[in-house]
Amino acid sequence: MLKEELRRKPLRDKIDDLSEDQAHFVLLSVFYSGDKSRYISEDPNRYASKCKEELLKRTRKDDKIDTVISFIDNLNTLYLEKYELKWLEGNEREQIFVYNYLVGNNMISPSRFGISRKKDIKDTVHNILNNLIKGLNNRENVISDLDFKKDVVEVTQKVWHVLEANDNYSKWLKKADLDWVRNYLVEKNLYRYDVENYVGNNNRELRLLASLDAIDIKQGQSYTHSPSKTIIIDKMKRAWSQQKYRDAGKTKKPYHLPLTKKTKARLEKMAEVEGLSETAMLDHLINMSYEIDYTDKNGKDLY
Repeated sequence: MLKEELRRKPLRDKIDDLSEDQAHFVLLSVFYSGDKSRYISEDPNRYASKCKEELLKRTRKDDKIDTVISFIDNLNTLYLEKYELKWLEGNEREQIFVYNYLVGNNMISPSRFGISRKKDIKDTVHNILNNLIKGLNNRENVISDLDFKKDVVEVTQKVWHVLEANDNYSKWLKKADLDWVRNYLVEKNLYRYDVENYVGNNNRELRLLASLDAIDIKQGQSYTHSPSKTIIIDKMKRAWSQQKYRDAGKTKKPYHLPLTKKTKARLEKMAEVEGLSETAMLDHLINMSYEIDYTDKNGKDLY
């Protein structure tokens, strides 16, 4: 009995030194292969503050004291601390994008962690990153698990900066009809219904931004604001402009503008394709060009 107690004491000491997040990571890694979907707490009313207690009980119950102690001793080469994701704090859109990027690029299956919810999306991203090794196939362990996870964090941060630098729709969205945008994305099979799980029903703009952010998300480390995404966004903006013109129903003041035959023929063709009158088409083209080349990102005149 004394020998057993001496064996158990270092276990309790080591678990007591862990944070609750670290204890949760050890619990999942040792007993559930990092798979949260298989994790069933013995305590139905378990709160995060009880992870250390549960880890201690489970270790003793399964007689894995040596295994858990060894795992904890190597934690500094395995565990990604939450402060590595400090850049995600306070930006829900960014958190959603990173989550979708990791899942969309087959870093790991979302089923291993259940459905991400609004309150714990950052924790879900943290959990995904901490279990990346088990979600990748045939990877040579040439660097430590922790260094690999840090590399992935760095990649996801760079990917977000690429999207942020090329964002040409978030300011536009504030001026558009959100119901129209949602219907348009649904019709084009671009609306992400899963986003509703972790955004909720109140923030419609965030749900639409998340759907737009997810266009062409499956590019891996070579992520760019792809030409296809540019075309998709431009078509959406153009369709919204056309809808506004149709809804306005304003009588245009006649104005004669001499055009060459070639230009007139092209205008006729464009108006026919877009389903607009020549006047509406010309009005649309002038305003669209003006907004692109003669206004800043906030829509203010440059000249």
